[in-house]
Formats: sequence, structure tokens, C-alpha cells
Amino acid sequence: MKYRKEENLEHSINIGNPVVNVNVGGCKEEKREKKKKECECKGMVNRIISPTNRLIVDICPHCTIKGSKIIDQSNNSLFTATTFSSPSCFITAQGLNLATGGAGEYIFFGTTYIGAYGLLLQERPGAFDRLLLTFVGVSAAGGILASFTVLNLPDAELTITPCIHDHECSCKNSTVAFPLGNMQNFANDLNGGQDVGRVIVTSPEGEVEIYQK
Repeated sequence: MKYRKEENLEHSINIGNPVVNVNVGGCKEEKREKKKKECECKGMVNRIISPTNRLIVDICPHCTIKGSKIIDQSNNSLFTATTFSSPSCFITAQGLNLATGGAGEYIFFGTTYIGAYGLLLQERPGAFDRLLLTFVGVSAAGGILASFTVLNLPDAELTITPCIHDHECSCKNSTVAFPLGNMQNFANDLNGGQDVGRVIVTSPEGEVEIYQK
């Protein structure tokens, strides 16, 4: 299959001697590119227990993907997100939700694992909000690491704010079915409302070890 690159189109309008070039493609392309970089909402988590035990989430800090970061550090582990998808923002019975994902790096007891992560922030009714963070990655030697974190955070430590843009598309939160329903149910069954942190490491030889964060 061949892919055709869409070029900006220019039409020449001859009015007497002057020639006026009218660009009819570039404006649309610029708007599409701008919308891709914009976010429906932005989310933040700021939980610092110590310099080596911290969770920092900053998704779309200026209502654009640029500047986003996720850092989850505790004892002998450090997760850092390296790419970010535009977040999906929606409302469920659990409250206002922000979901995103991408590629990340997880260093565990000195071994680096490269893989993919998923993040869900929930601004819930009541005094506590919720964070769910998953990661699955592979080391250079072929080992596999899977991490699952559920945290119930005070309202002051987690915020989700809708973004309003000045173009013709008003990006607002919409009420939709929970796309991560299985993850939500698993979190409810697993922790019964308590914080949970699990890391499962499979060595290249197939040995499995489970750690509690």
C-alpha cells in the first residue's frame, strides 16, 4: 500500500497583472496539529514523603502534552514515563477521570526495564481520590517486570482540571462508559479501599519473585 503525503495547496488568482497566492491547505493542517497537542484536561499528583520516596504526576501542565511527567520512586525502584498519549477525560460513578499511557523506564534493584505503562487518575466524591498505575517491561537480559499500584490520596494531593481552548472545538468532559472497567474492578477486589503496591519480576531463567512496594 502506498501512502500519499498531503501537501499544502496553493491556487493562483490572477486579477489583472497582480497574482495572489491563496493557501487553502496549510491552515487546516496547522489546526489539526494544534489540536493533537492540546489536552481535554490536566491532572496533577504531588506526594513527597522523602527525596527517595515520592510520586509526582503532571499531565498536560499547560493543557498541552509538552512538559508532562510521571515519576514514581520508592526505596530500590524508580519509574519514569518517557512518552505520553493525549489523556482521555470522562465522568463515571467514580467521579472525574483522567486516563493516559505511553512508554516508560523502570529501574528495580539496579536493573532497567523498558516497557509500557497505563495511568488512571480519579477525582472522587469524599475525602480521598485514587491513582492506578501499571507497568510491564523487559530488561536487556530478557527478564520481565510487572508493577501495579493503587493509591488512595487526600483531595489536596490529586487534582483534575478541564482545559478550555480557543478554537472551534470546545473540549469538555463527557459521560462515557468506563474504558478501564476490568482494571477498576480488579483494584476494588484487590485492595478493599486500601493502598496496594506489587512488583512481579520474572528472571530470564523463569524464576518469579513478588515484592510489595
